[in-house]
Amino acid sequence: MKLISPLFFTILLLDSTITFSQTQPKVNPLREKVSSSSIFMGNEPNSYFVFLTLHGHDLKVGDEIDAVNATNKRMTLKITKIQFNDKETSLLKRGQEGSLDFTILKGKMNDFGGDFYLVDKGADFPKESNNTNQTTEAVSNGKAVLTANIDGKPWNAAVVYQGALFYEKGISMMDKSGNPFLQLAFKVAQSPDNRRLTLQIRNFQPNNEKIAPSQLEVLLSGSEVGDVKNPSIFGFNNTSVYTNYSFEMRVLSWKRISADKALLSATFTAKLKGVLEKKEITITNGKIEGLEVMIFTDKF
Repeated sequence: MKLISPLFFTILLLDSTITFSQTQPKVNPLREKVSSSSIFMGNEPNSYFVFLTLHGHDLKVGDEIDAVNATNKRMTLKITKIQFNDKETSLLKRGQEGSLDFTILKGKMNDFGGDFYLVDKGADFPKESNNTNQTTEAVSNGKAVLTANIDGKPWNAAVVYQGALFYEKGISMMDKSGNPFLQLAFKVAQSPDNRRLTLQIRNFQPNNEKIAPSQLEVLLSGSEVGDVKNPSIFGFNNTSVYTNYSFEMRVLSWKRISADKALLSATFTAKLKGVLEKKEITITNGKIEGLEVMIFTDKF
C-alpha cells in the first residue's frame, strides 16, 4: 500500500466565486473532513484508503459517496473494503473508528489538496459542519525521525504510516515521466501543534547528494496551536509564484537494508510561502535521521 499526497499548489488557490446547489440534508448526513496528506494509495489503480471516525450515518461496502472541496471539485467514490478493530467487516457504524478502502468512479485525486469532505452522493461542500470532527490525522509511529526549527522554535516529527515511499521506476499518476519518485510525510510529535510536512521529490537519485529545486514540491499544513478551524498552509514548488522561496535538501546517506527497504538521512532548510494567507515561514537546522523508506521496484 502506498501513500498519496497529491499536487498541491495549483489547486489550493481558492476560487472566490463558489456556488452551491440546494441539496436536502439527510438525517446524520455524511460530512467527514479529511486531508490529502492522510489519504493512502491502494494496490490497484484509482484505489485509496483513509482512516477516520465516522460522525455521519453508517457506511457499508458498495456504498457510493462523493468527495468535495472548497473550490467545488468533486469525485465519486465507491467503498470496496472496511476495517474495524483490525478486522475486515461489511459495515462501519456511526461513532466507530476504522479505515475505508475506495475506488474513484468519477473525478481525479490530483484535483484535491489540503482539506476536503466526504459527503453523501450529490451533496454540497458543507457551508457549516454539523459535527466537530477534526481533519483526519495520518497515524504515525510516534518516534521522531525529523528535527528542525520553525521560525526559531524546535519542531520534531514522526513519519506517518506508509509515509516514506520510493517508487524506483516511477508512479505515473504523480509524474508521467516514469522517473524515480520519493514521497515523504511527517506528523508533528508534540501537542497541541498538529502540523504535517509532506515532500514530493521527482527523479530522486539516491546517490545524488543535493536535491534540485525543480525536483521538489513541499507542503506544511496545520496549526501551531492546534486550531483545527484555522489551519495555515505553507509551501514551495519550482514555479514563478515561489521565486523568492526555497526548500534546500541534501542527502547524507541512503543505505539499502533489503530488497524493499532503505534507510535515509538528510538535512534541509526552507523558506515557505503562505498559500492561503500573506505570510511566510522559515525552517532551519532540518534533519532527517535513520528514516526507513519502503521501496517499490515495479512500475506504477
